[in-house]
Amino acid sequence: MDTFIQTILPFAKEIQSQYKIPVSVCIAQSALETGWGRYVVGNNYFGIKATPDDGGVVESPTMEFINGQWIQITASFCQYPNMEASVLGYGKLLGTSPIYTACFLATNPQDFCAQLQICGYATDPSYAEKLNAIITGSNLTQYD
Repeated sequence: MDTFIQTILPFAKEIQSQYKIPVSVCIAQSALETGWGRYVVGNNYFGIKATPDDGGVVESPTMEFINGQWIQITASFCQYPNMEASVLGYGKLLGTSPIYTACFLATNPQDFCAQLQICGYATDPSYAEKLNAIITGSNLTQYD
């Protein structure tokens, strides 16, 4: 965990400066989406889905919570050349998409996570709870 945090930290600080996304939220999302960097598909550290217009795309199985149950689907994910590009893509997605505007009204990382879930970042109904557990358990707010 410590190695993962120290590796992603400079990039998380960059998007906090550029897009006002709390460092703790960035690290927690990446940790949750990749199992602390153990399961990274296409250098995509945030599980960002791709559209047909996106450049590098990789197909991968994923679990989604749909109609009250977990199902496995194959989805198209954005592919990035490295971790830095992935973090910057994540920052741009949240920071420029009107879908996530409510996140930036949050006054603390916990509320930011709650808004991510409300805005539909992930289908997991416990997404915000899991993010907040990572933030608290790893003392990630020290980096905000």
